[in-house]
Amino acid sequence: MTAATEEPVVRLGVLNLGSASVLHLGHDHGIFQGHGISLEVITFETAQQVAIAVASGQVDIGVAGITAGLYNLAGQNKLKVIAGSIREREGWPANAYLISNKLWHSGVRHPSELKNVSFGVTDVGSTPHYMMAMLSEKYNLGLLKEKRLVPLGSIVAMKSALASGRIDSVVLPEYIAHQLEGSGQGHIIGYVGDETPWQIAGIFASSRILKSQRVIVKKFLAASLDSAKLYRKYFIDENHDGSSDFENEKVKSAITIGKFIKPALNAEEVIRYPVYIDANGELDTESIRKQIKWYQDNNMVKKGINLMNVVDDELIKPLQKG
Repeated sequence: MTAATEEPVVRLGVLNLGSASVLHLGHDHGIFQGHGISLEVITFETAQQVAIAVASGQVDIGVAGITAGLYNLAGQNKLKVIAGSIREREGWPANAYLISNKLWHSGVRHPSELKNVSFGVTDVGSTPHYMMAMLSEKYNLGLLKEKRLVPLGSIVAMKSALASGRIDSVVLPEYIAHQLEGSGQGHIIGYVGDETPWQIAGIFASSRILKSQRVIVKKFLAASLDSAKLYRKYFIDENHDGSSDFENEKVKSAITIGKFIKPALNAEEVIRYPVYIDANGELDTESIRKQIKWYQDNNMVKKGINLMNVVDDELIKPLQKG
């Protein structure tokens, strides 16, 4: 955090994916500036790297997938989750199950058929790891018992490994999955939101900034929620007039988002692949509890860490279900 008098700079750690594109849209529309802060955006390859950067002070706040590494750092009082971000929800899939051409030609057509296959992830304890674990448990696939997990370090490496046939399956953002399928390098067989809905991403801040610059964190959070509302206005909610002015602004917003996401998307693709984000920053705390327990049961998160270690109780808004 720099000490600018009128407009402090928040160093924000992100991936070039949908979770951060919402904030990028808000920044492009002047929302963060309107709340009295400026952003310095720093990108990383994996969600675990973002959590480490927040904990170490390299960045002040992160927006990324929630991982085992994040839980362990929260247990050390290095960071706290302050809001929910992207959720996998039925009908709003953020990620797709993708299989190699070899597996497709063997007759596999549904996620429930992924027995005795290898699957690539970014890191052990990453969101792709957890998504495949949930699928394995749902259909009793035994993937983890067979130790077929292959850590590859990045989404780019996951794409390459699937395309070359080095691994059988991956979970990738929907738009990347469609790009691979369109180029004949893999096949989509289902969507995570339809199979195992969960809280995949969050906004988290370093404990240092939460203690020393809490007012700034609250301003950032308010700007983030306004950004989410703007994203929902154009890409999720349906209560608009459909006027030409609205459609023009929607396309402009899609162009802004498409430039931020890597690989870049055109406006039509951004509109075609919306991600679900709550307008109030609500966090599915029940999903968080389940994640912590699963990681602990599989020796990736230290025993004793619980929801209260992970979230900032004052700032967090639990998801109101029903």
